[in-house]
Amino acid sequence: MNKAKKIIKKILLTFLILIVSYVAFTFIYTNVKYNEYNKIISENTHTDEYSYYIDNKTGYYLNIMKGPTSILPENFLSVKYENNTESISLFIWPSSFGVRYGLSFLAEEEKKLLDGSSFNSSEPVQVAGSTMYQFYVDKDMNPKQELLDIEQELYNKYKDQIKKLNLRAQELWNLD
Repeated sequence: MNKAKKIIKKILLTFLILIVSYVAFTFIYTNVKYNEYNKIISENTHTDEYSYYIDNKTGYYLNIMKGPTSILPENFLSVKYENNTESISLFIWPSSFGVRYGLSFLAEEEKKLLDGSSFNSSEPVQVAGSTMYQFYVDKDMNPKQELLDIEQELYNKYKDQIKKLNLRAQELWNLD
């Protein structure tokens, strides 16, 4: 029985060390990377009257969201194009395991900031009386899932704008 307890303790200790190592690595990686992203933002933007970061080169809205824990998937970057009636956002989730991308389309009269955490396309999200469509894309901006008809229409309509958003994100943050 003593031998079994020692083996269990060793397994639990190993498991604990792995978890602590993962959390420490992710925390350090995220803080280092997001500090770099913040520096890039400050060098390439100005703020508008609402303190939004506006890209000096393109006029796109740029955002960096780093959550309080730095280890959860709530950390993201975004590049957004908008005009008076619609907005297209490219959300980017860089991590030590790779980069994930998502698109968000919103057409409404009164815009509202969104946190990028509600990505599951099969159900559109209602926002201020309008509908927001979100779906994941690969690094070449191709959908990673089957799209609803309206999502496919939006994707086709704004394909050139999506590629421009991605190009600017790659230029700024070197995500490859």
